[in-house]
Amino acid sequence: MVKRDFPLMPQKRNTKQKELVWMTIQKAKKPLSVPELLESLLTIKSTVNKTTVYRILEQLVQEGKLSQFTSPDRVTHYELHSGHSGQHSHFVCESCGDVTCLPETKERSKVDVPKGFKVHFVQSIVLGTCRMCA
Repeated sequence: MVKRDFPLMPQKRNTKQKELVWMTIQKAKKPLSVPELLESLLTIKSTVNKTTVYRILEQLVQEGKLSQFTSPDRVTHYELHSGHSGQHSHFVCESCGDVTCLPETKERSKVDVPKGFKVHFVQSIVLGTCRMCA
């Protein structure tokens, strides 16, 4: 069951549209692109403007509630920031573009960076064919 709490920053106005976007992402079983999010919103008879969706997603990312990553086909996907305990990899199907979160592993590949560099984030994307397209 989806939590009804809406833990967003109190200084931001929590509109009905923002709550719908938040709840749709909470219910999602995978990271969503904007077209997938808009399609999901249509299934619940919600008509949220595409520009409004982008604005809401940007706010949720800034508030630390969502994470985003861009797949090799330059499509940005959004998921709950707390959906995983840490950074994880994504599998992207080269045929249909579907994105699947991969389980976290204890042993992450170490990235060596030059002395004085500071790593903020490591993104790992695995490309291949999903079972539906295989």
